[in-house]
Amino acid sequence: MRSGIEWTESLAIKVGGIDEQHRELFRRLNVFLDACDSGKGKAELVRMLQFLDDYVAVHFREEERLQEDSGYPDRHVHHGYHREFIEQLGMLKMRFLREGPTADLVATINRVVVGWLLAHISRMDRDFGEWMRGRR
Repeated sequence: MRSGIEWTESLAIKVGGIDEQHRELFRRLNVFLDACDSGKGKAELVRMLQFLDDYVAVHFREEERLQEDSGYPDRHVHHGYHREFIEQLGMLKMRFLREGPTADLVATINRVVVGWLLAHISRMDRDFGEWMRGRR
């Protein structure tokens, strides 16, 4: 099963280093999903999942700081979506720690995480990028 997420320039929001962070987030998620698909050891996968979890937190903090600093009017709604995603990721992480990289869990992580990221970037982050460009 090939899972994962592909960066395309259509996802670029052209704000600060956010696009570079999104590309890196995609890369790290793909490394994790590829490792699951290839049957890597659970300890290695747990380290990779924690690294992904940490990177999401860093990225969201940076994005939220940019939104706060710029006075982005929809920032509170945007931040709420970030919190919900962090909760979902935490639940998936706990399930992963209990079950390991089962085919069902890997498919769920792929569907939930990849789906959320693509939808969030293409809608919420794009709106932020358009608002920022309109301010220049």
